[in-house]
Amino acid sequence: MTFVTQKLAGYHMGSFTYNGVRFALGVLSLAPVILIFEKSTPEKRLHTLKAGMVGGVILFIASNLQQFGIILNKEPGSASEAGFITGLYLVFTPILGLALGRKARPLTWVACVIAFFGLALITIGQEGLSSIKISDGLLLLGAVFWATQILFVDRFAHSVDPIRFTAVQFAVSSVLSMICAFAFEPVSIGGILDGLFPILFGGVFACGTAYTFQILGQRGVEPA
Repeated sequence: MTFVTQKLAGYHMGSFTYNGVRFALGVLSLAPVILIFEKSTPEKRLHTLKAGMVGGVILFIASNLQQFGIILNKEPGSASEAGFITGLYLVFTPILGLALGRKARPLTWVACVIAFFGLALITIGQEGLSSIKISDGLLLLGAVFWATQILFVDRFAHSVDPIRFTAVQFAVSSVLSMICAFAFEPVSIGGILDGLFPILFGGVFACGTAYTFQILGQRGVEPA
């Protein structure tokens, strides 16, 4: 659902601005949850902070590659195409997992092959490879970083405070995005207010809810 709102945000603000503001909102939405439900030791909080900072850098790269890929594609239906290409992290997760000694089931590799064929059908038109757009390449590269993020979460899911870990990731990604926004984009309050709905949806539901569920869910399933 967030791909549609990300497309809408692109009409009002730059990629870095959008991610900077929405991840900041994600931190704010998680802060009361952390204070109420997540009790921890100083040692575990420090471990969570260190892991979350590295995860935040990965999230910063993945989310901005994704957002640039979404807004650069001006064609109708580009939001659904972006969602599909980004979803190919399911292909890259077991491939990258091999480097970490994580083996996937044979059925997973069958699914990877099918997914690659799907990517070809949805992105390669009658013109062949020449029809692949720069935006597709950014989304595909972003999918590699999303797979990296999934594997990184798998590495630390059982040893960190999950909600605090999520908030630290958002904080780092927000700060890095805003630094880039002020350096490379025309940041305006008017643009942010015009895109308030995509920001609220992306900050509260995508960040505050979906990413937290990801961390909690990955405690019980394999990365692939």
